[in-house]
Amino acid sequence: MGFGAERANLMGEAAMSMPTDSTSAATNEQSSDPSAGEVDLSQRANNAKTALMQQILAFNTEVVQVENAGEDQKN
Repeated sequence: MGFGAERANLMGEAAMSMPTDSTSAATNEQSSDPSAGEVDLSQRANNAKTALMQQILAFNTEVVQVENAGEDQKN
């Protein structure tokens, strides 16, 4: 009795089987092409980067406006 079968007996689970060579070959073929999940993740990362850069630019603009307002009050 192998470890997987022994664990299945102890835990009341179905025994697990290892993937065959044909299954792992199909998985390797899929990994060479970007999947929809990877493209989506890349797009989300780009969107987050763009949003962060916009927030930084807006903050810098506000800082300049506050500094200019402070200089105007001194005069």
